[in-house]
Amino acid sequence: MYGLIPPHYPSYTYGDLLSFPEGDAIPKFEEALAKYIKCEEVVLTSKGRVALYLILKALGLEKQRILSPAFNCLVVPNTLHYLKCKISYADVSLNDYNIDVQKLAFLPRDTKAIIPTHLYGKPCDIEAVNEWAEKRGIVVIEDAAQSLGASLNGINTGNFGIAGFLSFDLYKNFSTLDGGAVITNDHKLAEKIRELNERLYYPSTLTLAKKWFRGVIFKIISNPIYYYPARSLFFAVKKHYPTFGPGGISKVEKTSLNQLPSCYSHKCSNFQASLGLKQIGKIDKWVEKRRKNAKLYNKLLSSEERIILPSETPECKHVYSRYVVRVEGIRREDILTELRRRGVDAGIWFDYVVHPHPKIRKTLGYTDGTCPNSELASKTVFDLPVYPHLKRKQIYYIADTLKEIVETLKSNQVLHKHP
Repeated sequence: MYGLIPPHYPSYTYGDLLSFPEGDAIPKFEEALAKYIKCEEVVLTSKGRVALYLILKALGLEKQRILSPAFNCLVVPNTLHYLKCKISYADVSLNDYNIDVQKLAFLPRDTKAIIPTHLYGKPCDIEAVNEWAEKRGIVVIEDAAQSLGASLNGINTGNFGIAGFLSFDLYKNFSTLDGGAVITNDHKLAEKIRELNERLYYPSTLTLAKKWFRGVIFKIISNPIYYYPARSLFFAVKKHYPTFGPGGISKVEKTSLNQLPSCYSHKCSNFQASLGLKQIGKIDKWVEKRRKNAKLYNKLLSSEERIILPSETPECKHVYSRYVVRVEGIRREDILTELRRRGVDAGIWFDYVVHPHPKIRKTLGYTDGTCPNSELASKTVFDLPVYPHLKRKQIYYIADTLKEIVETLKSNQVLHKHP
């Protein structure tokens, strides 16, 4: 077979990592990104969450009430908490796991801003969000962290609100090892954000070396031959050190809200910008390959009615940062265990609502039961490998294996109910 097929594969090459950084890459990468996204201004940042932090500060939204989807990465509510914002949560639609506009009418009247997410690379109903927000004088800040290359009616995500933000961490479909960006068509806002960003510090040489080393290791273990032993070692260590992990979420963010993580004091380095410049010309090719892979999955999996597939409408260009499915009536863990046993490691990007730790979730203002669709999604959805480097025969194998597992588990349920 193929070893253990990993859920993710980094966008950069070994050549990208080993080549010497271009001089003055930051303004060049900002210009190239702005041209690609078709926006007026791009400001590079050390991370996507730092981009959000700077946007909120530049807009004077500290201590204000902000609306965020409940089903999203924990760094969004964490960032709001660091700015002493009051947070309200919107539920998502089970159709695409994006914010459910129909439920926005029941939210607090003192809301000053909304942060709709284009989750998994699928544009949300941002036009309806804008219409709702405009009637109430609410600012729209787009979470486009997962949707670089996505568009709605030909307009790239990030261009619909007063500003948007991107993320380029290891697990994104476009990675500079770490990093992010502010997107805006408001020159005055961009100027304020640049001023705030200039007060931050470049990461140290040691910090950059750690990012580089992490990127090399991630590239090596993404090979199916090495992935299984590397995964086994990772979870053996994680058993004794629960906060251990290769991702871009620090121990502080996972376990405490008592201090601002060090990444919020950093700005983008020339090395990260140079990595982005080397890859930006490949984005459209990668997106089309992901879309082609997703289309093949749709064709192969559509015959199994229990498997709920991603949705896409004609006006929407989904970039499939993740190809996310859920299976009705069968426990997710049973499916994932069987997939791994047969050589496929499916992923779960968010297995929580707001934050994985109940006490921190409560501190962040979420009451369990408030957003039922978000809670259901956190317990049921998982993603199949869809990255551009995936081979066609691997997609056939993954799809056939998932259908076999669903059919077997479905049959076992019937036998268990009727011995």
